[in-house]
Amino acid sequence: MTSTNPPRLLVSVRNLAEATSALAGGADIIDIKEPAHGSLGMAPLNIIDPIVRTFSSTIPMTAALGELVEQESIPIVSASQLASLWIVKVGTSHIDQPVRAFDRFRRWADSLIGVTSLIPAIYADYRRCGGIDPITGIEWALQTDSPALLIDTFIKDGQRLTDRIDRAELEEIASACRTHGILLALAGSLRADEIESLHDIQPAIWAVRGSVCHAGDRSGSVAADLVRSLAQQIKRPPTSTPART
Repeated sequence: MTSTNPPRLLVSVRNLAEATSALAGGADIIDIKEPAHGSLGMAPLNIIDPIVRTFSSTIPMTAALGELVEQESIPIVSASQLASLWIVKVGTSHIDQPVRAFDRFRRWADSLIGVTSLIPAIYADYRRCGGIDPITGIEWALQTDSPALLIDTFIKDGQRLTDRIDRAELEEIASACRTHGILLALAGSLRADEIESLHDIQPAIWAVRGSVCHAGDRSGSVAADLVRSLAQQIKRPPTSTPART
């Protein structure tokens, strides 16, 4: 099945200045997180608020809420902030009791009905971080009417998405998401060449940070020119047929 909609570019930002750069560069979605706090580190509320107030009427926005196991209930975020976000996402690492973890995820999702949508972030390196596998993640999304699923990497050690998960598994995940009407977002230290090679996976969203930061470092600052270059790339047809591995 081929998607008729071009993929969107999500850029994760850590402050208002980066959000301004992401928008200027042509990002389709602005995501708020604090990379120093982990793969899905939640940004401080005093960082979230000005970004939401400035840009929520201009561009779809998402935010990271950390790891599901870290907190019993949703982190304290104001109702107005949540209502201004298209999606909030939570990581699924270190889950030793999957049934109990899903019950918590479902409670979070139910509490946000009519406000925003909660989606699970599944880690390609789930075996290393004790997370749930992608197919279970799809089941979580289906059972809670989550509109999307994020595949990311938990351990940020220079390895990229395809170092942690093979192409066949990505194709299986993408096919299952399309079948069930779930938007698939791919992340995980993605670079331009990897996005090019994975073009025919056809996720709904490419989610990046490091590749649009100065020096390619996720701890650096988002640069508008790098966002622009990547935004232009993902809208173009692939230059060649990717080799299958």
